[in-house]
Amino acid sequence: TDTSLVTITNNNLATVQFDNGSWVTIKNVSIEHTGTTNAYGVQFRNQSDNNCIDSCRITVPLSTSSLFSPVCWSSSETSPSGSGLNGEFNKVSNNHIVHGYYGVRVQGDFNNHQDGNQVINNIFEDIYWYGIYYQYQDSLDIIGNELDWTGTNVNADGIYGFDSEGTHVKGNDASDAPDWAFYMADGNFDNPTTRRIEVDNNFFSSQNDYGMFMDDVNDIDIFHNTAYGTYGFRYNDVAGMQCRNNIFVGSDFYS
Repeated sequence: TDTSLVTITNNNLATVQFDNGSWVTIKNVSIEHTGTTNAYGVQFRNQSDNNCIDSCRITVPLSTSSLFSPVCWSSSETSPSGSGLNGEFNKVSNNHIVHGYYGVRVQGDFNNHQDGNQVINNIFEDIYWYGIYYQYQDSLDIIGNELDWTGTNVNADGIYGFDSEGTHVKGNDASDAPDWAFYMADGNFDNPTTRRIEVDNNFFSSQNDYGMFMDDVNDIDIFHNTAYGTYGFRYNDVAGMQCRNNIFVGSDFYS
């Protein structure tokens, strides 16, 4: 195994940027961005599809600014939240993801939700606000991740998502989130449903808010989860729900 240190210096805000780049695998690499104003470790943009980032350590500075993210799908070169056809069927797996305002931000396009992206078996360390944030996705898999926060932001959230269809959230550990441990809004709500949403075998706990919260979510299976918070699980305007074999605990209000 070659353990040589390779340093690449550039002026991009992403250390590794996929710009209409597809069918690339990066494995067993340390990726770091040391920028003080904006910083991405890995960025997918401009229809970058079928890539894999596996078994890497991805680090950006710890920051209270929303312009820092170890991994992002973003059309913008100055923000990790740029909507667009950023990429489909990309897999981020088995990585150690360190610092950032977001750990991973998966941003798609309002008119063309992005298909088949995966965030699987990653360890998140010292994230300032959102562990995993997603929007405008179709059939996104969030599976087997372990999330951790800095402890300095009382509003920090675990998994936080909007405006997506067929999301599978399974086997994640978002314990002791300062705020929402799991938040989902407008799931299978505004567009044709491609598959049922599945939320299975997760551990969600919040120090100061809800373990799980859902608003405007349709066609969802909620099985074998543990959720603890001021409310264990609270929902509004949820239809087509199957909810079985869960443990919900409310510290201040209803379970």
